[in-house]
Amino acid sequence: MISFIKQRVISLIPVVFVVSSLVFFLMHIVPGDPVDIILGDNATSINRQALRQQLGLDQPLFVQYKNYMLGLVQGDLGTSIYKQRPITSEILEALPATIELTIGALVLATLIGLPLGVLAAVKRNGLW
Repeated sequence: MISFIKQRVISLIPVVFVVSSLVFFLMHIVPGDPVDIILGDNATSINRQALRQQLGLDQPLFVQYKNYMLGLVQGDLGTSIYKQRPITSEILEALPATIELTIGALVLATLIGLPLGVLAAVKRNGLW
């Protein structure tokens, strides 16, 4: 059992790498500039350039990707574009509601699925 768990954890590493790489590159493909989202349309070009430099968006894509991956390895998920808060605090803030929804869905699925499963087992080869 330990070797199975170890194998699953090891196989998780490339999946996380591929998914995080896809997220990074998709964020750069999506139309719209984060600087425009943060500052709005009325910002001056000096303000735009300063924010672009602060966010590291003035660097080549490869350097941005390297910094992104190093941040992920260190546990730094970055800063929210909209709220200007660390993503980790955003996740922790939403965690109680997520857990509540998960438990509610699990209870509901059990209350519906268990009787239907028993009914399907009792009335085999029928509609159920």
